[in-house]
Amino acid sequence: MQLPFKDKLARLAEVREPAQYHPEGNTLNHIMLVTIRAFYWTKADKDLIAAALLHDICKGDSGFVKNGHWSNPDHPKQAFEYIYNNDDVRYFIKAIGGRIPIVADICRAHMACKDHIPNAYKSIPKIDTFVKLDDMIGKHKIEPLTTNIDLPNYKTFNNFAQLEFVGQSFADVRQNQNNCTVVVNRNPFYFPIKDLFDYVISKI
Repeated sequence: MQLPFKDKLARLAEVREPAQYHPEGNTLNHIMLVTIRAFYWTKADKDLIAAALLHDICKGDSGFVKNGHWSNPDHPKQAFEYIYNNDDVRYFIKAIGGRIPIVADICRAHMACKDHIPNAYKSIPKIDTFVKLDDMIGKHKIEPLTTNIDLPNYKTFNNFAQLEFVGQSFADVRQNQNNCTVVVNRNPFYFPIKDLFDYVISKI
């Protein structure tokens, strides 16, 4: 499946994130990591994969530099509008099996739900799971998952495989912000974020 917003996504490599919340460095790395986490932790839930891809897609559209990183407080609203105003994006969401209202609402609400979910957003399906996937600093724990796990260049792990971690370890951040670790049955597997992201996209 081709991403209709591929060029817009690529430009987010230039958008710096605040290190205390985003050790992965830039918005493109962040989106790719959240998408990878959504694919593996939710057994490829298409609403959450689409929300992962689109929640920060407009972060570079407007804003200002704040303390050395880019800030765009309007990006959740912009993502919501981007989805509803773009036929290709809506087609993509539907084509992969996602539901446009759920994806758009998650994108609109995600920043307001970082610490807790306000009453106004509790009715949004899957917002609680998305908050955990979007967290890059371990504020929200994700429980280990027993599932099939398909990693590039490795055999598929069967239903008894234990997925214990998906994201960036402290070593990843220290050595290379562009790396991602997946831990299965206590065994770590290391990938460039872009390679694992491309693999995930090929599977949806």
